[in-house]
Amino acid sequence: MIDLFTLLILTTVTTAAAVIDLRSGRIPNWLTLPSLVIGLGVQLARWGVAGLGVGLLGALVCTVVPGLLRAASKGQAIGGGDLKLFAAIGGWVGPLLGLEIQFSAFVLLATFAVLRLAYEGKLPMLLRNVACVALGPFARRFRFHSLAHDTLTDMRLGPAIALGLLVTFGASRLSALLSWA
Repeated sequence: MIDLFTLLILTTVTTAAAVIDLRSGRIPNWLTLPSLVIGLGVQLARWGVAGLGVGLLGALVCTVVPGLLRAASKGQAIGGGDLKLFAAIGGWVGPLLGLEIQFSAFVLLATFAVLRLAYEGKLPMLLRNVACVALGPFARRFRFHSLAHDTLTDMRLGPAIALGLLVTFGASRLSALLSWA
């Protein structure tokens, strides 16, 4: 569970990242890297060397999936700022909670994407593309080489990360409140 101090700091950082990401399409190093260093320092001050280890492990673990996604897409699916923001979150909260926040962010982003594509009338094209990717290895007629650029949708991950943090915190508080039931 996230303590109030950590929640306030991470809410401030992720909200700033979301606003900057929406405006510019980037999450700057001046926001993410000091957040990571301060988070690791707080872990060290609170829990000693073991806390620093947890923070470093959290930063590392929280960059694995986004890092693989970034490498596989050659930087088209996720930006370096998103990756560093996930590392900072992991440095503050450790690997398990960091992964929960990351999972929430990705689920929220996918939900936003489906809603946006439905609104824009592109959802049938998305479903066709997903079917082609899924069935391509099994049926020759479903194979294709690449997606047309106009079928892709540009989404910003920063706002989903900020909301993912709040959803994860809210879910943990709700489960604590309902533990008596």
